Amino acid sequence: MTPIKIESITKSFHGETAVDAVSLDLASGSFTALLGPSGCGKTTLLRLIAGFERPDAGRILFNERTISDARAVVPPEERNVGVVFQSYALWPHLSVAGNVAYPLKMRGVGSAEIERRVAEALATVELGGFDARDTADLSGGQRQRVALARCLVAEADVIVFDEPLANLDVHLRAAMLETFRQVHRATGRTIVYVTHDQAEALALADRVAVMDHGKLLQFSTPEMLYRAPATGMVARFIGRGGVISAEVTPNEPGRSRVICGQTSFFARSQGQPQGPADVLLRPEALRLVDAGSGGIAGLVRRSTYHGPAYEIEVAVAGGRLVVDAPHALALGSPVSVAVDDAWVVPDPKSS
Repeated sequence: MTPIKIESITKSFHGETAVDAVSLDLASGSFTALLGPSGCGKTTLLRLIAGFERPDAGRILFNERTISDARAVVPPEERNVGVVFQSYALWPHLSVAGNVAYPLKMRGVGSAEIERRVAEALATVELGGFDARDTADLSGGQRQRVALARCLVAEADVIVFDEPLANLDVHLRAAMLETFRQVHRATGRTIVYVTHDQAEALALADRVAVMDHGKLLQFSTPEMLYRAPATGMVARFIGRGGVISAEVTPNEPGRSRVICGQTSFFARSQGQPQGPADVLLRPEALRLVDAGSGGIAGLVRRSTYHGPAYEIEVAVAGGRLVVDAPHALALGSPVSVAVDDAWVVPDPKSS
């Protein structure tokens, strides 16, 4: 098992900072997602971990051993890191078994041992009996499983995934998510998973690192990211909901009074914020009530069918909210929104 420590890693390309003084501690056997919009620096950070890039400053340690800093870099082939690419990176002229066996043949492992380990790896990713298949005849999900089996057979201490599901349709993605979960439970390998899809990150990872413009904004559990985002960007990027501008006054530790228009309600908070603030309200903590019955007054701006419910967007003082409703509402209709839970987004200037 391999813990990874990232200390103030910085990397620039052509004068543009891609990763800006990022520090992370990834526990041995953990599953960490690097999440953020395109261009946020997450793939560059993954490449630094894998050894494909050298940092300009800071260092990366595996098992307390420095494997990368501005002076020297341990090459990728000596890090025992397996990489699962978005494009699969399979040899087209080799069979499934040939692709999986490739790293073992490069090490000079005996044929009997190769056969045994390849069979075990293919069974782990539910491709038993596919060893003689041509990779060109496989589906996208099956090719991704072959790439994963290749990492497992090499007994990589760390496995990094670079947007592995981006090329798959929604049904294959769901199946592969379960495969990744099962492999992590079965092997206990340290996994770093790059994605721009928040649903993947929240479903898979023990902890999620949210990045934007090369900086680390928050590193915490999926539950904490969702319930208590540390910045407005994280609040808007993770999950559904609305972030509104409102006035906040202290109530008690961890709880504040929020004033929105002519309505007030309580919200969870960090410390004792006071004055103008951003407040996050999630759909599951909101209820549509009759206009004038005490909730936040607003007007319906959008009504969209989403299967189990209609998603209603309501314009209120300070912004817009998203509320789920059992039926559509006419655009422009006056409504009131009752609040059961909310979160005062910390002011980055005060932290």
